[in-house]
Amino acid sequence: MNQKKTYLRQVRRALKTGRAAKNRIIQDLAADFDAALRDGKTESEAAELLGSPEELAHAFAPSPAQAARRKSRASCLGALLCLAAAVFFLLLARLSRLHTDGIPIGGANQATDIHVLGSTSEVFADLLPGAALLFVLLALLLGIAGLFFRFQNKKEADKR
Repeated sequence: MNQKKTYLRQVRRALKTGRAAKNRIIQDLAADFDAALRDGKTESEAAELLGSPEELAHAFAPSPAQAARRKSRASCLGALLCLAAAVFFLLLARLSRLHTDGIPIGGANQATDIHVLGSTSEVFADLLPGAALLFVLLALLLGIAGLFFRFQNKKEADKR
């Protein structure tokens, strides 16, 4: 059984698919390996019968169109997440700028004119719009990458 584990580990490393597909392929190969052993083959013969790990990985490799489609989806999802983060930071910046003028502080009976300059919240609030801008730019870049991969996918499909 040691050779079977080694063989399946090599195939798993060589596969360039997602985790779920990789698990399904390994389960099928393990079943095929066990069937060959039941038919009287040795572990070496079973591994030879199934083919080299590199050959198997190549056979299960996603097509360029599938890879482009996956990259396009990932880029679009990333762009949406970045836009959501940008909105969050802009809202946070807006909320941190709310003033508490006219509200008594401490034990005062009426409003005070105490203003704390350079407080941490002020500095933090000044950085938030910049962070939001970075997320918007990142979202634009990911969106452009998604369009590029989608165009590449369409071009690949037109060749066929």
